[in-house]
Amino acid sequence: MGDGIMEAIRLVIYGQAKGKARARTVPIRGKDRRYKTYPGTDRIMHRTYTPASTVEWEDSIRAQAIAQRGGRPLWDGPVIADVWFYLPWPKGLSQKKRRSTVPTTKPDRDNLLKCVKDALNKIIWRDDALVFSGATEKRYGDPPRVEIDLRFLTEAELEELLAREDHLRNSGD
Repeated sequence: MGDGIMEAIRLVIYGQAKGKARARTVPIRGKDRRYKTYPGTDRIMHRTYTPASTVEWEDSIRAQAIAQRGGRPLWDGPVIADVWFYLPWPKGLSQKKRRSTVPTTKPDRDNLLKCVKDALNKIIWRDDALVFSGATEKRYGDPPRVEIDLRFLTEAELEELLAREDHLRNSGD
């Protein structure tokens, strides 16, 4: 890269976005319906699982991202991710109110973003910890979808970007 042009990709994931649900933990029961315990103790065994709605949404994100990534190799450097969630319009909302309404209900923005970032692990990037910056917004729109703008930076581009930001911060002193 080094020519000052960073690599970028836009993904559009169709479907109603869902927030990352917390993992669930339940005790394990045997065939006799009694709780199983660890051998030699009274400690009950548990299993942890991810709710089906989260698994299904992440699978959909993965499948659509694979189809759109264009054969790019897995990214292993800094990423800027701007993500817009377009949620279905509330029923009964007038056209006039639609112009000035934003989603302020669940799912919250952080859980929506977590689901998308986790789903793109090992599909677009090595790990979502590589995302160091970006904007996230919830909006209403048809069709329901997630628009993701990703910018992949080389180390040289990252140094240039950080130097520019430092210069801007310090120029007012």
